[in-house]
Amino acid sequence: MFAFKAEDLYRAAAGTDPALTAAGAWWPLLISTEPCSESVRRCAMSRGVVLCEPGLLPLPCLLHVCAKPEAGLHISERLMSIFVDLAERVCLPIQGRLQIDAARHRMTWSLDAPDARTLGDLLFVQHKLTGQLLDYYDSCLPGRLEARGGELADWLRACAIAW
Repeated sequence: MFAFKAEDLYRAAAGTDPALTAAGAWWPLLISTEPCSESVRRCAMSRGVVLCEPGLLPLPCLLHVCAKPEAGLHISERLMSIFVDLAERVCLPIQGRLQIDAARHRMTWSLDAPDARTLGDLLFVQHKLTGQLLDYYDSCLPGRLEARGGELADWLRACAIAW
């Protein structure tokens, strides 16, 4: 349901200012305090929703890490390569999936959606990379993730209050 609400907001914004909406980059977030089921994870991936849940690092965070040249020193280069190939398509903003043609006042869906096997492979690699990265942080940078999480929580709190 959340993905549909994000699309509703996107359509409403596109109806008001299609050029500005098309120029943006929207990534709907779904934050869970409990681990999600595999079906929820697959649905989020296929709909372009960034799923944040305990125990797994979100796909865009893993993509960010994999883009750093020094990442191969701490996590498997083979897994990173496989992950990037699978995840780039899934991590597109709404604008990459639901394109706006402002001149014709239309929206069109991209048909480049991952199949069930690709989603399963991506989930597997996400679990493996998350484990390797969390092990690295625990051993080499203790407390860093918790500190960053606190910074982000403060930032989100300020945004929520301002809104």
